[in-house]
Amino acid sequence: MSERQVAEIEMNTWFSKSLGDAIYGGDGVLAKAHADVQQMFARAGDPPDMAVFTRLESEGRLHCELVVYFSPAAHEAADMFGAAPCEKPVRAGLDLFAGNTGCWPVLFPESGR
Repeated sequence: MSERQVAEIEMNTWFSKSLGDAIYGGDGVLAKAHADVQQMFARAGDPPDMAVFTRLESEGRLHCELVVYFSPAAHEAADMFGAAPCEKPVRAGLDLFAGNTGCWPVLFPESGR
């Protein structure tokens, strides 16, 4: 694979991290990191392709887990959380945790919003 192909893959790679059961502390981890992530994005000029999302996911389990998704441009924040590469999440149910509110049509143009 060429350097350009590797760079292109990296520029399109989303990241995710499960913070576990939201009732038992997942929100606390996010609250502590919120200011750091916001500062990181502000230093970058708050671009619309740099965003962090959250979603409560249960996948048939009794308790929901809090999953954090990082857009490709938010890879530094993903590193801070120890997030792993993942597929692009579906738009439904995501909440914007950090980033420019103009991110939705940039990152999810297929949703028509």
